[in-house]
Amino acid sequence: MYKVEHLIRIAQRENNKKRPYLMVNRLQGKYMPAQPNETLAMFETLAHILRQEYREEQLLIVGFAETATAIGAAVSVSLACPYIQTTRETIDGKEYLEFLEEHSHATEQRVVKNGLDFLRDSGVRIIFVDDEVTTGRTILNLVTRLQSEYGERLRFSVASLLNCMEQEEKCRYQREGIALHTLMEADRSMFAERAASCVKNGVYFAGSQEKPPCSYQVLKVAGAVDARTLTDGKTYQNACDYLWRETIIKIGLNLDDISGKKMLVLGTEEFMFPGLYVAAKLEEQGADVRFHATTRGPVEVSSAQDYPLHVRYLLPSVYDRNRMTYLYNAANYDKVFVFTDASQTKKEAEYALVNVLWECGNEDITIIYWQSM
Repeated sequence: MYKVEHLIRIAQRENNKKRPYLMVNRLQGKYMPAQPNETLAMFETLAHILRQEYREEQLLIVGFAETATAIGAAVSVSLACPYIQTTRETIDGKEYLEFLEEHSHATEQRVVKNGLDFLRDSGVRIIFVDDEVTTGRTILNLVTRLQSEYGERLRFSVASLLNCMEQEEKCRYQREGIALHTLMEADRSMFAERAASCVKNGVYFAGSQEKPPCSYQVLKVAGAVDARTLTDGKTYQNACDYLWRETIIKIGLNLDDISGKKMLVLGTEEFMFPGLYVAAKLEEQGADVRFHATTRGPVEVSSAQDYPLHVRYLLPSVYDRNRMTYLYNAANYDKVFVFTDASQTKKEAEYALVNVLWECGNEDITIIYWQSM
């Protein structure tokens, strides 16, 4: 069984008075590099709980952007049921249900409405999947929007890796008929105090947007499935498998020659599960793999040994050059794969990311743009 004291470390968010602390899960593969098989095993444990509980029900899995998109996708793949993630991105030609994540660095969240008409007066159970639930207010905001749009017959559940809700908040969910499922529970009362004790003496580094001094490989792979719009677990899994096979073919990677090689697979912001899927496949072939992702979340870094984040790299977003993103605790590997579903138009962001990876000693870098047919 997973234990809070083994997996969760408290970090300090930058300039966030609403919620000054961040709970960093070392197995999640977001802020800290993680072993893919351990990450997916944790997600499967959560899926197993839901499988046992809702065997006879029609489900829709909703994964929360940005940190829980891989968790939600993995759960939907395991349960072979419909899936959609929330998003902060704008997708041309789509309609949205908008709601607030009030404590976040980016408060506006949305769900693409297109394809969700099957929910209207249906009695479908919507399971919100998140990495952690603290007060539960964000989920209640989305529940209100969904009920307003699709009727009162909808049923709701929450599945999270970590639950930090107080008893009064749990009772409200019980009154609302919203079931809670979690792998771990924690008392959040001291988290703010622990975060405030952070000595901000880690390394803060801004990636240069000039053309890198090194060469790197850029590939395009077709067949992308965008989980920001309604899909299903099987379709998404098949698409990720195609991405894996096409990447290996285009790179010309000899799978018999990667045993023991240190590899990093890096996702970008909300785009996590496809990279995690490929990372797990590489690990199955004997490589020593870590999975990681960039994030919009600004978090302080410290040199303290028991603090989870030590080095922070500032990067322009590959989706929007006017938005800043972050990479934490980058290291040196024999091979780095970057997987993104951004359009290949923002060279400054691409350059900054390569420069950061190069500064960390990485000389073999491949960026894979996953694109629609």
